[in-house]
Amino acid sequence: MKYFSNADCENLESLRQAYKRLVKQLHPDCGGNANDFKAMKAEYESVFSNLKNHSAFTANTDEAKKEHNRKYDYHDDELFRDIIEKIITFENITIEICGIWLWITGNTYQYREQFKSLGFAWSKSKSAWYWKPYAGNIHYKSGKSMKQIRAMYGSEKVETVSRTKIG
Repeated sequence: MKYFSNADCENLESLRQAYKRLVKQLHPDCGGNANDFKAMKAEYESVFSNLKNHSAFTANTDEAKKEHNRKYDYHDDELFRDIIEKIITFENITIEICGIWLWITGNTYQYREQFKSLGFAWSKSKSAWYWKPYAGNIHYKSGKSMKQIRAMYGSEKVETVSRTKIG
């Protein structure tokens, strides 16, 4: 394997972290080579499939099924990767994963049309854009603050990357 070693990617979480690191290095918008990026994505798909099929997440315990459905469903994971790749080069924003939702804060006004076209919705109470990997217009009005959401589901920030300016 060229991009993902067995030692570095022993579980789905470590694979996901390695993938994010490699996206920042190899994405064509960040000065990477498109062929290298495609090869890395193909290798990721293979490693992800193997880990998914042979990991503890496939055990028949209620806890494993709950965690699997909340974070690591293959379809959801692919959607997360695709949506993050489309916004990772936006400047002055913060991308945060809370459970199965993406929350975007920061200087988002200039990207509002792109967010809308990608299926994001605006949360006035949280002053943030959010995205979930489910179809339909299901809105949950829990009234929870971002602090409560982070405490309940955990939070992982995705570092954005600057576009290389030609010039």
